[in-house]
Amino acid sequence: MTINLADRLSALTTDSAGTTHVVWVENTSLWHAVYDPNSAMWVNAQAIANVGNQSLTSLNLIANDKLIQPLVITVTPLRPLV
Repeated sequence: MTINLADRLSALTTDSAGTTHVVWVENTSLWHAVYDPNSAMWVNAQAIANVGNQSLTSLNLIANDKLIQPLVITVTPLRPLV
């Protein structure tokens, strides 16, 4: 599977077992896939959460003992002071 992350919010990390994970936002879904070094391809892509119409500005991925936790940060623009 080919994943084009050039125009998407995304994050990468490698867990303690050496598996590389990617999460990205596509439309209203948060997706997850793992990298298979044997095929040099991203595999097992699946939507893991609905982010709705949130205004997302960054995405971080934290791995801890084979458990990954996507951290979605939502930022609402501030109104200028008058």
